[in-house]
Amino acid sequence: MTNKEYEKYLKSLFNYLEKNGYTSKPYPKVHLINEKEEDEVFCWTGYYDNEKDEICLNTYHRLPKDVLRTFSHECIHWNQRRTGVLKDDDGYTTSLSDKRLEMLESEGYEKGNIGFRKWTEWYQKKNGKE
Repeated sequence: MTNKEYEKYLKSLFNYLEKNGYTSKPYPKVHLINEKEEDEVFCWTGYYDNEKDEICLNTYHRLPKDVLRTFSHECIHWNQRRTGVLKDDDGYTTSLSDKRLEMLESEGYEKGNIGFRKWTEWYQKKNGKE
């Protein structure tokens, strides 16, 4: 899938998340990166960069649906930052040794996946793909 094709789905997904209270506007900066890593088991799939205030998604050898699910998860972290829950000095939520960061990561998984799933159903119904 090309970056332009991804853009259509990313914007639709973000707008759905925003309209349903999962996140808020404005649309975040998003970078799609097609980066191969040596360790494909533990390679990065996406992250919210707290310092740069942007979402980065790795598309290398991934199904578009998985990239979009990652985007939904990272939108939750982006919204945590916008609402002040994720602090400047928190860094990344990948460190689960901190209970507060673990809670923020859990919220990313729960709300991100539920929001993505609901968007998927909505999008398919809207476009006659049920």
